[in-house]
Amino acid sequence: MIIFICNPPGLRYGTLSEGQGPYQHTFGGPTRHQGAQEPVTGRAAIPLFDLDLSDPDLGITIPGLTRLTTYYPFCTTLGRFDYRLLSDDRIEPIALSDNPLTPDVDSVAVFDAQYANGFRYRPMEITWTTFDSRNPDDYFFYRNLFSFPELDAAEEQTLLDALNTMYPKILNPPADTLENADYELPDIFFPVGYPVTTCPNPGCQEGKKTHMQFFMLIQPEEDEEPLYSTIAGGDSGRLSFVWCEYCQAISVSNQCT
Repeated sequence: MIIFICNPPGLRYGTLSEGQGPYQHTFGGPTRHQGAQEPVTGRAAIPLFDLDLSDPDLGITIPGLTRLTTYYPFCTTLGRFDYRLLSDDRIEPIALSDNPLTPDVDSVAVFDAQYANGFRYRPMEITWTTFDSRNPDDYFFYRNLFSFPELDAAEEQTLLDALNTMYPKILNPPADTLENADYELPDIFFPVGYPVTTCPNPGCQEGKKTHMQFFMLIQPEEDEEPLYSTIAGGDSGRLSFVWCEYCQAISVSNQCT
């Protein structure tokens, strides 16, 4: 499983893996917040990553909170869940009045038989990597996660030549500009579109004026154990998380639904 923590100001991304680091980042375990359920159906939201906000590398500060906890109600027909972090022990789900989530009856029994009490608790640590827009691999995978620095003409041509060489089946005929290459290359992390961009909280006026901050994405790999594929909705799915700095709303979308 690949879990990206994005820190756009530093053009860095972090990958989370099981292990005890200097900060108390965790995954799974029991529900720690009141209100952790889908507001229309009452289906429980399962705790996923619980991030220690004392870690300065996260670049996220939330007044009055020491942790940023992510939740998701699995086996629903709409792959999105919105909620506000009110405190370290309470969240407030935000109902999607235009298209409420409903349980997928066929998958609920299977999922609940194994994960009704949540996922196994484990400590996690973050490894940070700097994004390099001149690197064709970085550009291919992460170009839509960052507003990367502008390249000079020579750097842009070198990158374009490398992309045409590395991806001849996609860039056929070869792209003549980086803009055209970007159009033809697939969006690896957001195949059904970028996550919610404005705050879903109807009472948050400031959040309607600006984009929410993308901060995490869970991406399974083909050879993962079943647990990890289940987290992201199957081996072609992924969960993405965006955050509103004004009201502490979090919107989770499942990119496979």
